[in-house]
Amino acid sequence: MVMGTASFSLLTSFVCFTTAALGYRFHLQPVANKRLIFLSTSFMALLLQAWALHRWIDTPSGQNLSLSHLLSLTCWLASLIILFTALFKPLESLLIFTLPVSALSLLVSTWFPGHTIFQTAQHPSGLVHILLSLVTFGLISVAALQAFLLYCQNKALKHSANPLFIRLLPPLETMESFLFQIIAFGFVFLSASLLSAFVFLTELQLHQYLQKTILSLLAWGLFGGLLYTHYQSGFRGTRACQWTLVGIALLIAAYLLQRFLPSPLWN
Repeated sequence: MVMGTASFSLLTSFVCFTTAALGYRFHLQPVANKRLIFLSTSFMALLLQAWALHRWIDTPSGQNLSLSHLLSLTCWLASLIILFTALFKPLESLLIFTLPVSALSLLVSTWFPGHTIFQTAQHPSGLVHILLSLVTFGLISVAALQAFLLYCQNKALKHSANPLFIRLLPPLETMESFLFQIIAFGFVFLSASLLSAFVFLTELQLHQYLQKTILSLLAWGLFGGLLYTHYQSGFRGTRACQWTLVGIALLIAAYLLQRFLPSPLWN
């Protein structure tokens, strides 16, 4: 008997929560090969989430890119980016934070699936823009998490505090280096996404999305300025985290404007 999509997503959500709890336990107790075990189980959890997303999004009438499905897809991309990076850097503990969020996003998609169909066959150029935007949001979501955790880490160090969740984090230098690397990748994909919008969308569509375009360009300029000042003068710390979060807020506002404006691409 084939498991229903809702039942499968609930199972996947449970696996994500369990994997995060396993990572938490491994962090507190010495276990042989704990890094390999945690990364392997995290990969399996994300593989299950990828299949759940496929069953939700790929429908006979087109691709269902509802707000809840896109939220779950963004969370999946963020966890996947961290998992891939953890193969080369000691950042696997960040999955303890992202996997529960992925699990919650699965529950949201299960209970509030939504119905927003995109016709990829009729608008292949629009699909390119959407894919670039999704990767951008995946990277920016990781940057948001990094900025928030790094902000808390800096504050804790200044006040000589050492709460439990701070002890789960990688060293400050590793966190800071990863933040700016992710921002740099996000900036590249954001640039490509904006370029694709100007290339693929018609003048009428660009006019419809004027507010979104302005906010996206403001975020692009902010991230560009942040990277320039960091690599030129070593700008970092809590102020850099605040800049990052402001840029992310601009992109979220731009995305919400797009979702609530009418578009010929959506049914």
